[in-house]
Amino acid sequence: MHEMSLIESVLETIRRHAPASARVLSVKLEAGALLGVDPQAMQWAWQAATVDGFCHGARLDLTLLPWSLTCDSCGRVWTDPDPYSPCPCGGAALPRGTAEMRLVSFEIDD
Repeated sequence: MHEMSLIESVLETIRRHAPASARVLSVKLEAGALLGVDPQAMQWAWQAATVDGFCHGARLDLTLLPWSLTCDSCGRVWTDPDPYSPCPCGGAALPRGTAEMRLVSFEIDD
């Protein structure tokens, strides 16, 4: 499950940037479509990784970024969480997404 390694990376980033005495209350993340993140697995990994320490009890808000689709017949461009979403014209769609995860923000109580 790669969600655990993603969460560990996020925690390390927060640890580097949060004041030493701070307790993290919430974390907001965005995950690109190519990461293939399972939201339930991400929440489970968050709970397991934060059972003790400076993020214990913090809330994880995860936004999954949609696929960008381009129809190969009519050129229509749209976004959709489903990479196989058909174009209304009947043409095949070429999916594109990012493999990035972004730490949008974290809220602390120091």
